[in-house]
Amino acid sequence: CVANMPQSCAQRISEGCLSCDGNTCLSCDTGYVLKNGKCEIDCVYKFGTNCTECTQDKCKTCAEDYKLSSDPSANPACESEFTCTGENFMQIGNLCVTRRNMGDSDVLAIPNGVTVVNVGLGCPSNYCCWQGNTAGGGCDDANGGGYSGCNRTICKGFAAEYICNNYNYGGKVWRLATKTEMANWPSYSKNWGTNGLQLCDYYAGYGSARCIDTNMCVGADYNTCYCRNVFTGTLQHSTALYRYSLSQGKWELTTNSKGMAFSVRCVTEL
Repeated sequence: CVANMPQSCAQRISEGCLSCDGNTCLSCDTGYVLKNGKCEIDCVYKFGTNCTECTQDKCKTCAEDYKLSSDPSANPACESEFTCTGENFMQIGNLCVTRRNMGDSDVLAIPNGVTVVNVGLGCPSNYCCWQGNTAGGGCDDANGGGYSGCNRTICKGFAAEYICNNYNYGGKVWRLATKTEMANWPSYSKNWGTNGLQLCDYYAGYGSARCIDTNMCVGADYNTCYCRNVFTGTLQHSTALYRYSLSQGKWELTTNSKGMAFSVRCVTEL
């Protein structure tokens, strides 16, 4: 006679089951997740964050905006399908740059954690942005880019840092550009129309949309919206960032408090 040995939970219910009660698994081994009383392969553990369906040997399906790597042994197995083209993005050197201000399209949405208010409304927090007609009279889209200098989302410097550091579109790591990386941006904007970076200038007639300072960003330093100014990620000190300003076609570098309200563009390495 041969004795019938008791089956383990893994043998009786599902591979990876560590403990069970009757036909229900209660806990799973590392690399498995508990679902409906059984253990299934933990695709994220085995093949990376964006793997949604897998076998023991490979990832089969990736999350939206991701595709399977051409290298079967790659981990993570899913790579971003992000391409730096279209209305929202432009490649400059080895960087992808947001072609419009953060907050000015669904793709360039402001991350949670920042308060967004309409122009003219107060926002005392450091993490604030203003949307609406943030530029004064005479603003236009004379560069032919179809992106008016009148309506641009403007944010404090504290918010600018937070926005770019917490923006994860396409599975990429984004940030503010350094002052060196931003030094030649007007050459990719002026007279480029829809194909350009679409910066805006305080004055008309210099190849960019016109945007004039207004006192509608209530709660920012001087309560003023400066669409023509763009924050860099380069610190002067803990509460001041370098920034560029476009005026009469000139791209001028200086520093300002993070309490000022300027345009925000984010970049990621390609």
